[in-house]
Amino acid sequence: MLALISPRPLMVLYSENDPIFPAEYLKLLIPPIKNIYKMLEQEKNLAIIEIPNKIHEFPKEYREQAYEFLDKHLKNN
Repeated sequence: MLALISPRPLMVLYSENDPIFPAEYLKLLIPPIKNIYKMLEQEKNLAIIEIPNKIHEFPKEYREQAYEFLDKHLKNN
């Protein structure tokens, strides 16, 4: 399903210890997603952000990364 998004911009942001969205499942999906974007030479459109040692949180430093990604991909569209 995620391959259908490529090569459009995709940000995957997750907390390492999130009980709602377990990181172990996301970590299984990340390598194939990276491979697809690499194959399409669109790595610049992919952001994978892991928030270490947190439980379902979105700290300010990670919000800033998310805003930068959104600005980069949405401001000129």
